[in-house]
Amino acid sequence: MSGQNKGLVGRIKSKLAEIGCAIPLFFHCIIHQEALCSKVVSWKEVMDIVVSTVNYIRKNGLTHRQFQQFLSDTEANHRDVVYYSEVRWLSRGAVLKRFFDLRKEINTFRNEKGKSIPELTDTQWLIDLGFLTDVTHELNTLNVRLQAFQMKIKLFIKHIDEKKLDHFPNCKEAVEEAGINFHWKIDKMKDILIQLQSQFSDRFGDFEKVSSKLKVFANPFSCDIEEVPSNLQMNMIDLQSNDVLKSTFYELKDLVKFYGSLPSDFDELKKFAQQFITIFGSTYLCEQTFSIVNYRKNKCASRLTDEHLRAILRIATTNMTANIQEIASQIQPQTSH
Repeated sequence: MSGQNKGLVGRIKSKLAEIGCAIPLFFHCIIHQEALCSKVVSWKEVMDIVVSTVNYIRKNGLTHRQFQQFLSDTEANHRDVVYYSEVRWLSRGAVLKRFFDLRKEINTFRNEKGKSIPELTDTQWLIDLGFLTDVTHELNTLNVRLQAFQMKIKLFIKHIDEKKLDHFPNCKEAVEEAGINFHWKIDKMKDILIQLQSQFSDRFGDFEKVSSKLKVFANPFSCDIEEVPSNLQMNMIDLQSNDVLKSTFYELKDLVKFYGSLPSDFDELKKFAQQFITIFGSTYLCEQTFSIVNYRKNKCASRLTDEHLRAILRIATTNMTANIQEIASQIQPQTSH
């Protein structure tokens, strides 16, 4: 995808330079970047216990049914634990939250099975579990609020130093259960937050470089003319002086429609907007397409031609659904003699 010479990005750059077009903006997949950053929040001592406990409950059909019945009998808030899948980026947060909510029920169930887990009665481990649950929840809800999340991390580090847990509800619950005389450790928590802060700063540096342009694109009526690129300044002055266009901007509340509605007098501004409008937030669809090709091109389908593959990809990547009944009605069925 992103190889400098032979990758998709490299080939696009070469082709555009060859025909004399401006090079567009390229960013690594935002969602994937988030996932890579979140890998620093591993905390093996916590995750290993959680994963092994969930696997113990769910891998055996009888044990699983007994656990579900136990939760039903005790009227727990949930009726099951969630499997953990490392390749699914949002899996960890869901697993941790469900495990934390059911920690007491899980402890009781395991004790009844004669398979006690010492960590479930270890106050420090439970506080670590609560903290990890809170941090992964924030990562799962991050989405496009990148700048706000980076500011949150700074606040989180300060609050952990001061032992304030207003923004860590699960961790706070575990601390309150431990009692006022318990002295909990903060070094590991602070270290994880600092690593997370560093990862986001490094991996999203490309976005920081164009942050001023992004602000111009997001709201051209609130930007300072002197901070706008020189080739856009005349267009921007005309735009900000036009009350009709300003009214249209706030009425539409849709950047794509707004920039598309601008007259030809604003060609420079429209070209500028196209750079941001055409950016994909994720390479998911492209990677999904590659997976489809790999799945279809196998030793059992060696007679597939390029035309077949093109047709398969078009069907697989469209939102349209085939009308099987109509297609079947047009085919002459083979009858027995």
